[in-house]
Amino acid sequence: MKCEEYRELFSNFIDDELSEEQIKDFRRHLKSCQACRKEFEGFRQSQTLLKLLPKKEAPLELWEKIETRVRLREVELVSFYQSVGIFERLGLEEKPSSPIQIYGISFRMLR
Repeated sequence: MKCEEYRELFSNFIDDELSEEQIKDFRRHLKSCQACRKEFEGFRQSQTLLKLLPKKEAPLELWEKIETRVRLREVELVSFYQSVGIFERLGLEEKPSSPIQIYGISFRMLR
């Protein structure tokens, strides 16, 4: 692996999301690569500092705006899919009723 690929694993390593083999490989690389070791230490310090910041709740008005936009996007997607006949092509007898179903269909179409 190249240094860039190891750098992409920084967060996964800190969050304990790597396999045992990946952890060993990651640690080996850090021992042998001063540049990655230095960058990882900076990343780790940044993560530690971020955890010290107080957590704040988003204002209710923001959540309402987000929900409104999600619902609007949902309606736009369903309308688009209906206009091009996607539901029929996929053999769906009724349109999806949740955002998860809509995004699942989108994902399925991309595969």
